[in-house]
Amino acid sequence: MTIVVSESGARCLENRRLFVASRLLIARSRRLLNPAFEISGSADGEAHPPTNERGGYRPPYELGMLIRAKIKSGGLFILPNSKCWAGPATGKKTCAACDATIIGGVECEVGGSDSSVFVHLICHSLWCKESQGQLGQPGPSG
Repeated sequence: MTIVVSESGARCLENRRLFVASRLLIARSRRLLNPAFEISGSADGEAHPPTNERGGYRPPYELGMLIRAKIKSGGLFILPNSKCWAGPATGKKTCAACDATIIGGVECEVGGSDSSVFVHLICHSLWCKESQGQLGQPGPSG
């Protein structure tokens, strides 16, 4: 009986060591695959986050500044809430927020007063955040 108990304890320790090692490898591979730590990926294909003029991925702070400027200039409307339709990207739509083609991953359809617009998932998230910031600020009259 003591042999079984000692073997069980040794196997538990080895199991914990393997668990920690695998968690570290998973975290490292996620950082290598997505160095910008942006929202990306999908169940059925590789996501392509919005790119900038140089062809590199736009960091979230840059997208936020772009979206904020578009809201202030009237290029984007203020979202009253975060509701949208989302589905696999078709590669045929242009993001209303960053003007890049939505390739791979998820595209979000947001209903406006006139028609719907399409945005990347990360752009939708940042658009919601910027809209809430605009709603919290006093308007030009007050």
